[in-house]
Amino acid sequence: MINSQVTKPAGMTRAQWLRAGAGALGGALLAACQAPGSGAPSGAKTAQPVALTHWYGLARTHPTGEAFYSTLEEQADELRAKLGVTVTTEVANTEKIMVAAAGGTPPNTAGIAYWDSSRLFVAGMTVNPDEALKKEKEWGAQRKDIFPGMLNSSLWQGKLTAIPQDTNNRGIYYDKGVLAKAGVAPPTSNWTRDEFTEKVVRASSPPDRWGFTITPGYLDFLIFYGAAGGSIQNTDQTKWTIDNETGREALRYLHELIYRRQAIPAPPPGELMRRGEGKVAFDITGNFRLPTIREAGVDVGAASIPLHKTKFTLAHGWNVAIFKVNSLDAQHAAARFAMWLNAPRFQVPFLVKGDNIPVSKGALEHKDFQAYLARDPVVKVFNEQAPHAHRVPASPSLLKAQQTLSEFIKKALTNELGLNAALSEAQRAIQLLLDEDLKQSAR
Repeated sequence: MINSQVTKPAGMTRAQWLRAGAGALGGALLAACQAPGSGAPSGAKTAQPVALTHWYGLARTHPTGEAFYSTLEEQADELRAKLGVTVTTEVANTEKIMVAAAGGTPPNTAGIAYWDSSRLFVAGMTVNPDEALKKEKEWGAQRKDIFPGMLNSSLWQGKLTAIPQDTNNRGIYYDKGVLAKAGVAPPTSNWTRDEFTEKVVRASSPPDRWGFTITPGYLDFLIFYGAAGGSIQNTDQTKWTIDNETGREALRYLHELIYRRQAIPAPPPGELMRRGEGKVAFDITGNFRLPTIREAGVDVGAASIPLHKTKFTLAHGWNVAIFKVNSLDAQHAAARFAMWLNAPRFQVPFLVKGDNIPVSKGALEHKDFQAYLARDPVVKVFNEQAPHAHRVPASPSLLKAQQTLSEFIKKALTNELGLNAALSEAQRAIQLLLDEDLKQSAR
């Protein structure tokens, strides 16, 4: 158990490793961030602080965990003064949290993988943040400031299940040395899929060098599908919508890069650049992979997902859930604390230290965060995609649906199943899971 008022221990974070001298921002980052949703909710402060418990799925050994706990500790006095709360933290995964909630001893709030938000909500363990914060006049503006892809993925049947905390997204890394050897220029800042195709094909010289690599699963498929203008689900999130001409074209495109254009190894091996072997020019993965790639000695650059019809990337990340407890005062205090974690005042120093990506415009555009991005053009590329990042809507069965979709995409891209059949069967299977979620919620 970690008390939020403990002094932060000395140590180098991943952000410090990536950008020597970034610690000079520390003092500025502790200044108040008075943007929309500044993290100082309205309401009278109680004479005695409300003691809250916050459970989180990451330990201090993880860079994001260390960034979270240390920022919370640094702001402990502010939380007491402005929100009237003290916060004690504990590391706990979703299963432990659900067992505690089912036994009547939940935490007040919890940092959970975003896809678990609806599971807890449908189980009746958490509250709708919109309801919990309806008396907080700042919540409306702060909610509006959250990027649509982050907010919409936290809805279930039109109700907000948790508040987005942070995210990560996918982009394209390129090995400058490999490109130079292949005589291929780095990508332009707003490159298209046509430019991308031309570069990965030219850079490929199998079997010694490949232009591109993918992981044959739902994630990389949906990225190219979304960039082609495809919608993952319908507007009310009751139907999967991938078995259409846009989906078939996206799957054919990846298949052709593997077998006809020979720009991707067959079968697709997943990430290669992280090995530092100089065997791939372009690799698609997340912002979190940058330290590993640099540790491998790669002189790396980055580009956004190539534009086909729309700006798009896919993301994951964490949400803050508010749990039902017997004390309404404690529940309201917990909701205000969850709101604080989403606001720039907490977000900016937390994200800088943890190398994660903002879920809101206020955090992304804050001057201190922009100063941090100016120090590293690779990090900046991933963050600039934030307004266009999407997360697959978090239905209770989402993890199973993603696994199922990945199985069919892999079969298509390894020639175990025809492309059209794979997409049709995949949609049928994942729709059954979503239909069952909807039936369970209606009971």
